[in-house]
Amino acid sequence: MSKDKQHLFDYSEGPIKNWISKFLEEDESKLFDEKKCEVQGISVKDNYNTVYNLYLSTDEQKFCLSKDEFNDNEYVRQGVSALYDAVYTAYQPIASICKFQGDLNPLHIIPYFNEDDMDFSVSIINKLGLERYKIDHKLKIINEQIAKGNKQITKSDDKQLTKDISDMYTIRSELLTRVMNITEEKIKEEAEKVNKLNEKKFPKLYINCVYSGGFGSNLKRV
Repeated sequence: MSKDKQHLFDYSEGPIKNWISKFLEEDESKLFDEKKCEVQGISVKDNYNTVYNLYLSTDEQKFCLSKDEFNDNEYVRQGVSALYDAVYTAYQPIASICKFQGDLNPLHIIPYFNEDDMDFSVSIINKLGLERYKIDHKLKIINEQIAKGNKQITKSDDKQLTKDISDMYTIRSELLTRVMNITEEKIKEEAEKVNKLNEKKFPKLYINCVYSGGFGSNLKRV
C-alpha cells in the first residue's frame, strides 16, 4: 500500500469499523479480527495561525465553522477533502473483511456524503440490479469481441484466433445463463426490500472540525 493510501486508512479505519458495527448492530470485536484502531485526525493551520483538528466520528458532530466560514477557509476544505477521500478509499476494503451475519451485507452499502451536513449516510444498493448491470456490460463487450474475431477469421486461418473465439462463446454462454437467473421480477423484489431498508434511520459517520486542543495530540498534517 502506498504511503498516501496508508494515511487515508489511518484517518478512517477505526471510525469506519465502528460505523459498520453500529449500523449492523453488532459488537465490533465480533465483526473484525484486528484490534480496535486508534482514531487519527488531521491538523491544519490557516493564514491567521488558527489550528483546526479534523477527524471522523460516529458519536456526535462538532463543526466549529459556519458554512460561509468553511467555504472561505481553503485549509479546512483541504482537510475535509482528505477525510472524504479516506472514507471512499477505505470503506470497501474494510467492509470486505467484515464477518457479518444477516441480510445486510456491508459490501452492498455505499457511503453517501451529505455536503451540507458534513456527514456520511448509509445508502444500500440493489445487489441483483448491480449484478445484472455488470453482466450486461460484460456481454456487450464480449459480443463486440466475437464479432470482431469472426471478421478476422474469414481473412486468415489463425488457429489461436479460432480457439480464442471458441473460448469467448463459452464465456458468453455462461453469462447468458447467469442473466436468465436474474429476472426483472427478482430485481424489482430486491428493489422493494432495499427501498424499505433505506427508509430506516441508520447511524451516520460525521466529519468533525474543532479548534486546536479539542481532540488530541496524535494528529497528522495535510
